[in-house]
Amino acid sequence: MVVGYLEVSRYKVGIYQSLAENCFINLSNMKSYLPLIALAGAAAAQSPVWGQCGGIGWTGPTTCVAGTTCTYQNDWYYQCLPSSSSTTKSTTTTTKTTTTPVKTTTTSSGTTMRTTTSSRTTTTSSKTTTTSSKTTTTSTKTTTSSTTSTSPTGSATWRFVGRVNPATKELSWPGSGLAFSFKGTTASISISSMWGDTSVTIFIDGVSTVIPSVTGTSIAIGPLASGVHTVQLRKRTDAYYGSLYIGDVTTDGSFVASAPSSRRIEIVGDSISVGYGLDGVNPCSNTPQVEDTPLTYGALAAGLLGAEYSVVAWSGKGVLRNYQDDGQPLMPELYTRYGGNDADNTYTYPAASAPQAIVIALGTNDFGYLGARNPINVSAYTAAVVSFGQTLQSHYPGVSIFLLSSPMLSDSYPTTADAQHTTQSNALKSAAATLGSKAYFVDWPTQGSNVGCDYHPNAATHAAEAPVLAAAIKSALGW
Repeated sequence: MVVGYLEVSRYKVGIYQSLAENCFINLSNMKSYLPLIALAGAAAAQSPVWGQCGGIGWTGPTTCVAGTTCTYQNDWYYQCLPSSSSTTKSTTTTTKTTTTPVKTTTTSSGTTMRTTTSSRTTTTSSKTTTTSSKTTTTSTKTTTSSTTSTSPTGSATWRFVGRVNPATKELSWPGSGLAFSFKGTTASISISSMWGDTSVTIFIDGVSTVIPSVTGTSIAIGPLASGVHTVQLRKRTDAYYGSLYIGDVTTDGSFVASAPSSRRIEIVGDSISVGYGLDGVNPCSNTPQVEDTPLTYGALAAGLLGAEYSVVAWSGKGVLRNYQDDGQPLMPELYTRYGGNDADNTYTYPAASAPQAIVIALGTNDFGYLGARNPINVSAYTAAVVSFGQTLQSHYPGVSIFLLSSPMLSDSYPTTADAQHTTQSNALKSAAATLGSKAYFVDWPTQGSNVGCDYHPNAATHAAEAPVLAAAIKSALGW
């Protein structure tokens, strides 16, 4: 049997320019950042409003500036929230571009945004006052509301992207979100409820705006120049950090039909596929603000191919064993959940969102030593990858599967005798041979010394692998 793997030559010159043109990335901002609100200036021993003040692994200030309270969000994240909920500070970001000025704001709360464009970004501060639990657009034009349904696409006028349970409309999986087009000047995405700390990126006419921490009952878009606009919202964070529940989408104009791409890619993985620590510079601890799923290798590869993408990934998970041998569900079990926090075996595998390509990027946590932990049983790991791949093949007949090696595994750690990157690569090649002619191995070389939080791949490392994966998928599927 022929081993179905591709040895793809790596692009060297121009990959970042290509990514910028195809995925709307600003090269000058392809590095770590801190939320703008945190850069406004605060006492060295205190965290600013909306800043982190505690959590597992946190080594920064544990006290907040006056008028705020350090509030528990989850075990990994405590946040400085305003003591009074009647009036909060927000940052309104106005972006000047070479095409149409874009201004994105939020209503009913103080949500901080960062807008990335091809030119310059100007940030101004203002105050917003909390109003009712539902926010509508104020305009001389009639506000148009969409009508939701229980279809996998969301509604007749907007659709979910990524894996979202239409019954709950919960954005839990990283990269999940919604997309729509409208003709008008403003639009609003209502949020029926939320928990934890969730960060999102909104793409408006190709311009990306980061909201480090979503608060309030809606996200308002505009005012924009009158015309047709495209909007896509993507969750940047792990399922365990928090979720958003989508209510409805409204506009002062009318919705415009926009069909999704017929090309669909699904990425199944661990923290690397989530974008853990991607926007950080090591040494640093991961937070929702430095996770960035839309800038991961999978999302960027999908952009290069003009494909829809879904990310079903969870930090710390493996295919045979998790990072800490914690007895918690492995990734193949979590894969059966519709939403990340739904019960097992709730996913219905709808035909409308069936992928033609599935990327499996699991093994970093399986191979991890953690001190006295036993080395990986390579045969058992290979068998687990094959079993999971065969399960996916049973749900999606004819699907192409791409087995991706880990950039966090090195042939020199923990010893040269372990040769972990080579060992995993050989195991994945063997698994691809067993899975058949539509299974492929794609190498992701061991990363260099410039890394994100907790030694995870940074934005540049993800960007370098994206065209390699895209080339493998294009070659196999003829895209």
